[in-house]
Order: sequence, then C-alpha cells, then structure tokens
Amino acid sequence: MNKTVSVVLPVFNGDDYLRESIDSILNQTYRDWELLIIDDGSEDETPRIAKEYADKDPRILYYRNDQNIKLPRSLNRGFALSKGQYLTWTSHDNIYYPDAFETMVGEFEKDPELGFVFSSCDVIDKDGKKTNDWFMTKGMELRKILGANIVGACFMYTRRVYAVIGDYNPDLFLAEDFDYWQRIFASFKVKPIEKILYAYRDHEDSLTHTEDGEKIARVCEKTILKNALLYDKLDRVQKFYMFEGLNYYREKSSVDSDFYKFYLDYYSKIHILFYRAPKKLQRMVDAVRKKD
Repeated sequence: MNKTVSVVLPVFNGDDYLRESIDSILNQTYRDWELLIIDDGSEDETPRIAKEYADKDPRILYYRNDQNIKLPRSLNRGFALSKGQYLTWTSHDNIYYPDAFETMVGEFEKDPELGFVFSSCDVIDKDGKKTNDWFMTKGMELRKILGANIVGACFMYTRRVYAVIGDYNPDLFLAEDFDYWQRIFASFKVKPIEKILYAYRDHEDSLTHTEDGEKIARVCEKTILKNALLYDKLDRVQKFYMFEGLNYYREKSSVDSDFYKFYLDYYSKIHILFYRAPKKLQRMVDAVRKKD
C-alpha cells in the first residue's frame, strides 16, 4: 500500500523563510514523502531556491503558475498532482518538527477509520524564537469547529477524505482552510494530537496580518452559515458554538454587529445549563470520590 505523504507548499515571494520550511521536511524521520512546491508567480528568489532543492532531491517537485491564482487554486493544483496516501500542506514561513510526519501517519496506521488528524503547535516570531503563545489541542472540544477554526497549522488527512471532500473553494479565499476542515469534520472521524509537531511563524508579512480583517470576518461568517447545512440536526452545544462564531465575526464587521446577539445569549444559557454545569458537577463528584 502507498504510504507516501504528499506535502503541498504554495508560495508567493517567500524567499525569506522558504529554505527553513523545506529543510524541516528534509529533516523528517519519516522518509516516504513528496514535496510539491507551487510557486504562485513569485518575483523574488523563490524560483531559484525551489529549483535548487528540486535538482538535489527527486522527492521535491517544482511547479510555477502562469499567473497569480491565490492560495485555494494553488492548493488544488498541488493536490491534483499529488500521489500520496496521506495529504497535507504547509506554508513557506512555518516549520515542521522532525517527528511530525511519523507521528501523524502513526495515528492513521493505528486506526483505519481515522480520516483527519491535527496537532499542537508552537508559535515563533520572525526570527524563529518561541513566543509566549501556542496552539494546544489538549482537551479540545471538537464541536467548536461549527464556529471557529480550531485546527491550527499542522494537520494531515487521507486520500479517501480528499476523494470525498474534493477541492478547496476558491470563492472562500482567506477561509479556504476553515471551510475544508468544517466539511471534513461533518463527514469523517477526526483526532487531535496533543504533541507539538510544528512551529507557526507569526510575523507582520504573513497573510493573516496583510489581509483586511473585516474581509476575513465576512468570509468566515459566510463559511459558517454554508457548512451548518451539512448537519442533519445540530445539538445544543453545536448551536452555541455556531452562534458564538457568527457573533464574533459579525462584531468585526461594520454591518449590524448585533445581528446574532439574541441567539448567542439564548444558547449561552442553554450551554451553561446542559453542558458546563453538569461537567463541573461531575468534576466535583470525581474529586470527592478520589478523597474517599
């Protein structure tokens, strides 16, 4: 069986950090991988750097778009060219830790029903130093995906998932990943990995910082509303997380920021009564039993 990990690396003018990103893949303890670099019309040293690596290692493949087609279409091109059983993508400015692929593939090998995994991540600054922030999956409530992108930057899914879910949506640029994860969560078994396997670089030139925040909020709101229809029936907790997300993104918009407030207030009370309070009570009961 093909156990290859296909990694798509879309990049536009990424010569500042590209070597670090590629080197982190070369340093993986899991050796059966292919790297597909999709250059989205870079005007810096990105082509030279990418070709340099591709010339040295046959597992590294370089493709250049004829014009700038943005992230979702670049991802779609990369995965259409991929051959691996396990799929993931990364950014030119982020770094895998050496055991990332081995750990994620190991989860799929242990559970054939698993479709998607995602791990905890460090956050580093522009110089590669760890910050006081991090993304942790421990105790993650998976139903939060209804209103927030809880996946982070390190993930992997199977070719079976790709065959069912299909392409990233070009109309949801800036939320293409959020949309894709929501579609996966609605149809496949998902598992968070507590171990930190990745370093996400937070810097002023990243896509998150350079794009308009209100534009991001609008497309995230659109994504949440679209994908809520994937579920036959939402439970109380799912509705709470959905309206929490909708309210959060609407508050970042200049249009009717109180639109979801009534629904959020209502489901917040339901969430406390039927979810948080029982869990707190159970923790108190467990603590008493331990003392006895």
